[in-house]
Amino acid sequence: MNNKTLKTVGIFLLFLLIAIVIVKYYIDKNSLKKEYRVTIGNIYDYETLTRSGYDLYFNYSVYGKQYESDYIVYNNPKNYVNRRFFVVFSPSNPKNSKILLDRPVSDELKQAPLEGWENLPE
Repeated sequence: MNNKTLKTVGIFLLFLLIAIVIVKYYIDKNSLKKEYRVTIGNIYDYETLTRSGYDLYFNYSVYGKQYESDYIVYNNPKNYVNRRFFVVFSPSNPKNSKILLDRPVSDELKQAPLEGWENLPE
């Protein structure tokens, strides 16, 4: 193969890889709408992003295993740090999760079941 063909194949493979990553992202996020469980997450830190916004870091537990994730916000991150919020996660892939910042957890609720709840607690 000549250099032009190799370059074309390389560009094609790069775009294919990008497309696969984007499709996987949307499949993961849409799967949380169909099948999910709920647990409690704790926001423990944040980082200021280069362009704008803040990256909140949170952790949660499923079947006794700890998971960590992040979530981008554009308002004051100090409103969230050291607070607990409900987290929805995929039962088949607990790393696939989303924290619900509009659903803080009351102090009366100490912990979630090991496998999480089927629905958001009232």
